Amino acid sequence: VVTLNKPARRNALGTESMAGLRAALVRLSADPACRAVVLTGAPPAFCSGSDLKELGALSVPGMCAHEAETAMVARQIGLSPLPVVAAVEGFALGGGMILALSCDVVVTARGTRWNLPEVQNGWLPPWGLQALLARVGPVRARLLTWGVCAVDGAEALRIGLADALAEDGAALDEALAIAG
Repeated sequence: VVTLNKPARRNALGTESMAGLRAALVRLSADPACRAVVLTGAPPAFCSGSDLKELGALSVPGMCAHEAETAMVARQIGLSPLPVVAAVEGFALGGGMILALSCDVVVTARGTRWNLPEVQNGWLPPWGLQALLARVGPVRARLLTWGVCAVDGAEALRIGLADALAEDGAALDEALAIAG
């Protein structure tokens, strides 16, 4: 189990957390005893997306480098020799949503809020839309990318964002069962 553990920042994707996630994935992929990875977030959320406070302190080239590094970690999940199962509770916003969708299997809690708020905040999602497109198709991906609709866990399952639905508080248990 790999836990995004920056609850005060709602597990935002910052430079340090991405380096830690990348190192954990590399270490676990090389461990012959590890047969699967479960990615989750410390309560209250899976992930709020990019750390906007950190991004705001960067130059434009620095922002681009940060987002490229985060995208590389998401791609690394797809290239992992191990199955990676996301256990999503609370919310998965922006890059956090795309990070979850980059996993092989996605378990969502019923009350999870899924949303891509970037466009409505004047920002274009800079990476990972291929994972969204592959899961939900071009029309729904466009609507989700524009941020015109946030969905809960049940709707995420129905439209293909998630592969399994758990009751609130039980996504990690369900993800562990699937990983097992």
